Formats: sequence, structure tokens, C-alpha cells
Amino acid sequence: MILQNEKHQFSDIELYNKIKRQEKLEFYLTWPVLILTFIFCLPLGIYLIHQRTTVDKEAALKIYKFINVIGWVIVIFLLINMAIDIAMDIELDQFEGGAYGDYIPFLILGVAFIVWARNSKARSIRYKKYLKLVLIERKRKVEDIANTLGISKETVKYDLMKMSAKNYFPGGFFDILAGGMVFPYMDSRKEYTHTKPIVKVEIKVITCKGCGASNSVVEGTIAECEYCGSKLS
Repeated sequence: MILQNEKHQFSDIELYNKIKRQEKLEFYLTWPVLILTFIFCLPLGIYLIHQRTTVDKEAALKIYKFINVIGWVIVIFLLINMAIDIAMDIELDQFEGGAYGDYIPFLILGVAFIVWARNSKARSIRYKKYLKLVLIERKRKVEDIANTLGISKETVKYDLMKMSAKNYFPGGFFDILAGGMVFPYMDSRKEYTHTKPIVKVEIKVITCKGCGASNSVVEGTIAECEYCGSKLS
């Protein structure tokens, strides 16, 4: 999948302000706690990462960086330790090729984190482009977004539905019948702002009782005769 990058550069800060959380995060979801949890209890760390990205959409768009670092730390740490063990075994003439199987599960784990980070990065790039087009440029139709980014309509539809379910679009939702995102409050406010009220005005002709002249008067108003100044009724 190739995204057309060159025409759609934008400020991440502007985008993050659109989806910024107002509530304070729980202490156990702060970055220091997450990092320590990853070090001492990996399964719990993964769970807390999931919780953080669920409530903090800005973190969800950036989390691939953290995951990538964790993956490379695991891989590099294991490779260094493995190299040291092999060197020591060779020096002591105790080298056995099958004696290092214990490293393989952790090596696979590190590679899995790196792959996870890569997929998360690709998804994050798409999501940020969707948010920019929908929230800033007001392009809400699946077809328009797909044509702009050069990706399939099926991918755009799936991503927008998933993002909508996770509340990436404040005040909006994906409408299958409309073929894109809908923002009822914003749309109704825009319609109210740009639509001028239509006032129906009726003119009637009244004959002045004072001088007998005919006068054109707006119905429902009090006027005076243009010729003699008498009140018309």
C-alpha cells in the first residue's frame, strides 16, 4: 500500500490538538510506570500499553516508537549476551551449537515487537492522514479520501469505521448510508450560521380616509399617508 505523501504534509501538533484528551490519565498509565512494568512484568506492560492507547489517542499514534525501542533493546541485549557466551565457550573449548536454544524464544519476542512497531507505524501514518483530511480539510466521504491518498476505498472504509468505534473523531461517527464520516453538531451549526432566514413580506394598498389617495403599505405595520400625513389603518 502506497500513500501519496508529498501533497499532504501537516503539523502533528495541530492534529493532536484536535483529539487531545481533557481528562487526567491514571497514574498507572503514565510513561514511567509503563516502562518499569515492561522491564519487570512484560505481560502486564503489554496490557497497560493497550489501556493507554485506548484512552489516549495521541499516545496511540505515537506508541510504535516505544514498541520499536523495546524490540531492538531485547534483540541487541540477547545478541550481545549470546556472543559473550559463545566466545567464552570457545575459549574454554566447550562450544556446542545446540546449547543456545534458550535464547531463541526471547529473540523471537524481540523480532515480534519490531514487526508490531512497523505495522503500528504504517497504521499510525494512515490514521493521521485520515484525521487531517476529515477534521482539518473537512473531507468526509470515503471516495474523496481514497482518491486523495491513493488507497483503496475498502481500506479507507475499514479504517474509518475502526477509528470511529475507538472515538478518534470527537462528535462524529461513520455513516454507511452517507458513505463517510458524519458530524451532526458541526453540520447543524454550519447550516444555521450560513442560512439566512427568509421573511415573507406582503404589500397591500390602503386608501387614505383623509384625502382619498392610495398608499402601498407593508402588511402588519403602521404607516402614514404620503400625501396628507394621516394615519393609515
